[in-house]
Amino acid sequence: MPVYEYVCKKCGELFERVETVSEHDPAKVRCPECKSKQVERRWSPVVAVTSKKS
Repeated sequence: MPVYEYVCKKCGELFERVETVSEHDPAKVRCPECKSKQVERRWSPVVAVTSKKS
């Protein structure tokens, strides 16, 4: 499942939500600290781990 990272524009809290793509609804995201809906999604770098084949 994807991990969505957010920052609250009101209090500055950084938080994550783990949810399926079908569950993901940005309009329903609230800050866990101050309960504000003024949140912005943060984009994180993606790390891909692969095995080296010989």
